Amino acid sequence: MADLVDLLVPTEQEGSEAVVRAWLKEVGEAVAENEPVVELETDKVAVEVAAPAAGVLAEQLLAVDAEAGPGAVLGRIRIGQTMSVIPAKARSAASQGVKELQRKPPLGPGSA
Repeated sequence: MADLVDLLVPTEQEGSEAVVRAWLKEVGEAVAENEPVVELETDKVAVEVAAPAAGVLAEQLLAVDAEAGPGAVLGRIRIGQTMSVIPAKARSAASQGVKELQRKPPLGPGSA
């Protein structure tokens, strides 16, 4: 079984409270160590929080616009897994794109 690693708000951040501005990765997506996963904003600065380890984003514990103090858990990364699980919405869009390509007639010689 794979282990979970917490994705934490930096304790040495500028300002006392941070707000989650954007998740840069979705649950189920693969993340590399030191890759930005979530963007935070304080009253002084915006900062990207990087993955402490490679794996798959397992949970987003704080939603966009949620407040978080230093050291708060933002989400969790499941280490020991590197295969990306494509969210259903993205999978549907990708399969729609494939269907669109399949409907087009093949290009013959001289047609460009």
